[in-house]
Amino acid sequence: MNRATPDSIDPLTLELSENGYAVFRDALSKDTVDHLLALLNPLVARTDLDGVFYDLQGRVSRVNTLFSYAPVQVLTILAHPAVARALDVAGLKEPVPILESVYIKRSVDNNKVLPHQDFVHDRLHKAVVIGFYLGVSEGFAGALEFLPGSHQQKADMAEVRRGIDDGALTLDSPSMQPGDMLLHDPMTVHQSKELREGMADRPILYLEIHDRPLVARHPRATAEVIESRQHLFTLARRASEEGWETIPESEQDRFKAAASQSMTFTGGANYAA
Repeated sequence: MNRATPDSIDPLTLELSENGYAVFRDALSKDTVDHLLALLNPLVARTDLDGVFYDLQGRVSRVNTLFSYAPVQVLTILAHPAVARALDVAGLKEPVPILESVYIKRSVDNNKVLPHQDFVHDRLHKAVVIGFYLGVSEGFAGALEFLPGSHQQKADMAEVRRGIDDGALTLDSPSMQPGDMLLHDPMTVHQSKELREGMADRPILYLEIHDRPLVARHPRATAEVIESRQHLFTLARRASEEGWETIPESEQDRFKAAASQSMTFTGGANYAA
């Protein structure tokens, strides 16, 4: 029987499996990054959006129901080969996109994120967070900082914070360039510091994708919503190949409604069976 060895395993798969995060350089072309920024910048400049987060200066800092406001942009990225690559690396068998968001971190926000796990589950199924970087993110200067190997079990966050503070635990913080893709397991402990004053805004397009049996445990995950959200991949390929305008309006409305029901697994919540 053939056994997988480190030499025969995809390097990104090995990196994600061992560390709980992995970096894929130049996943998006410069043209794709520029195209996404051109589409997203008018959105985050608005002040009339519902269900979004605003900073102290009244600017959009995060949109968690991105499909509701930018369906074409979301479908564009869901159909991108880099997403298929990420799902293959993460080993998802029945992928369901549960959240599509854009996050803009700014130096004026003084936004520090404490160490945390996004959510906890029994690890019988797979989940991955995909971050597409649309701006520069400098390691240990506002970029995500990971605790390697912390994704295998629920962490004692008080103990983790003490370990980080006293230097007993070592974090890693990959620097990212526009077009880079950062994958992380939602159970990987991570944090981020504030951006230093004068640093450029850091926009990131996030996708969170889980295996279907894991999504089914979410309290708002009805069979209809799961089916419609899983179908977003098919809709994305169709829109990419034929154009969004060719999809009947009734079908557009149906999937806009389903896609607007994002299902965030956050706050260290436990979704173990």
